[in-house]
Amino acid sequence: MKLSDTSVRRPVFAAVIAILMLLVGIVGFLSLPVREYPDTEPPIVSVGTTYTGAAATVVESRVTQVLENSLAGIEGIQTITSRSRDGQSDITIEFAPGRSVDSAANDVRDRVGGAADDLPEEVLPPEVRKVDADASPILFLVVSKPGWSRLELSDYVDRNLVDRFSSIDGVEIDARLFDLLTSEARVMPHVHLSLQAGDNMILKRMKRRHSRELAIDLVARLKAKRPDIAIGADIIAGFPTEDDAMFANSVDLVRQCGIVHGHIFPYSSKKGTPAARMPQLPPQIIKTRAKALRDAVATEKAAWISALIGSIQNVAVESGGLAGHAENFAYLKLNKMMPEGRIVSVRVTHIQDEVLQAEVIE
Repeated sequence: MKLSDTSVRRPVFAAVIAILMLLVGIVGFLSLPVREYPDTEPPIVSVGTTYTGAAATVVESRVTQVLENSLAGIEGIQTITSRSRDGQSDITIEFAPGRSVDSAANDVRDRVGGAADDLPEEVLPPEVRKVDADASPILFLVVSKPGWSRLELSDYVDRNLVDRFSSIDGVEIDARLFDLLTSEARVMPHVHLSLQAGDNMILKRMKRRHSRELAIDLVARLKAKRPDIAIGADIIAGFPTEDDAMFANSVDLVRQCGIVHGHIFPYSSKKGTPAARMPQLPPQIIKTRAKALRDAVATEKAAWISALIGSIQNVAVESGGLAGHAENFAYLKLNKMMPEGRIVSVRVTHIQDEVLQAEVIE
């Protein structure tokens, strides 16, 4: 007996069978397990801020809440979560799906830069990172040596493992600190200065203690004593009352000081601050000036990394073993994989896609 004959003679039976087959198919489809999920990068940005010596309650009130208030108005935010502990503030911002993580990170940097003046002076510059949902910005460094006690290990770490300095106010560099920066081999040849602007009138309105001339002279003395030192700096673009001539002085400061690691912050008004009561610049002018400053830093950096070709550098291996940072904080890619965390000697060979390429010296 053929199926077609049965369907013709018993149409109701055939219809019921067809419906049952359809239902079984739908149930089976809905019950299929998902074995592989797509590789997605959710638009999540984190802000980490160090306030050494501060209690968790102080960090919460003077750092975390200030940054949260500044970040709250960014377009596309879904959630903001924060954690304050002794000496550290961590904020995670999750954006709506479809938002470019690069664009989101730039918006976060702009807001964080605008809130910098409202943070305590002892706070280190906040670090903005693009992270995965389950990423954890924590590094554990274990130091051990057979036969050494904890006291001996602690003493060795205190004396020999010296972190890079971060955002130093030029007026705080006295003779002793200057000698350490330029003569102590354990201090990396990389200093980040809190310059903020290159015009004396703007610096005065910012209530900064240094002048343009002091900054230029300080960098000149640093480079004269330690020629391989790399200069980084924080600079604000579009501060209230800044005219074209004042802004030109900031651009010129980048060239005068040879700033190769620049943190450029577009000015963002904060209610209740003295700067908020000054005549404000149009947002488009602020963005244009921030771009001009970034371009000036990029020009200085391009010349600087070109001069490193052929040199020997010590590199701390990171990024999966194929890249790392040198002592002067230059970023290099290696010609072969090395163990992460190891310091290796490399020879800089060329530049590819604006990144230094190096070969490991065996």
